[in-house]
Amino acid sequence: MEKLKIGFVPAHRGPFDDGWAVRMRKRCLDALAGIPQLEVVAPDAKLTAGGLVRDDGDAEKTIKLFKANGIQGLIIGTMTFGDEVSALSIASAFAGYPLMLFGTKEGPFTADGNRRSDSFCGTLAISSGLYRRKMPFLFAGILFPEEDVFKQPARVSGWSVPARSGSRPASATKTP
Repeated sequence: MEKLKIGFVPAHRGPFDDGWAVRMRKRCLDALAGIPQLEVVAPDAKLTAGGLVRDDGDAEKTIKLFKANGIQGLIIGTMTFGDEVSALSIASAFAGYPLMLFGTKEGPFTADGNRRSDSFCGTLAISSGLYRRKMPFLFAGILFPEEDVFKQPARVSGWSVPARSGSRPASATKTP
């Protein structure tokens, strides 16, 4: 079975917890690795700090990584609040590709009583930007990656059909 090559964008924003974001990124990648139909391409700690996408520079590096690897779809996840500008830059570079968006659930509050991630707000900002750009996307929810609901949208969103047939989104047939 041919696998669908998906670009994973682990979106993060300071001042939220870097350690939480890095751990959540790993949890997401571990969960995605359990979906046999997918081959996941993601920035690593050599490309961006912690393997996270947090600014325009990270977005440019991630776009180059995805183009070099010939991705066929995108998954954008907010590990924390998520920088919407960089996430939307990446999505725009792959307009017309299948796109799934999700946010991670809030972790425990910090010792000083602050939110650890506030990913819900970042997810709203990214979804609003996608909507304004008229970019269709599947919203998977606000969840932890170990939950079955996280893996299910990737299986039923229709992404497995292009992977099996060898077809790609129309824009993916052009040289980026």
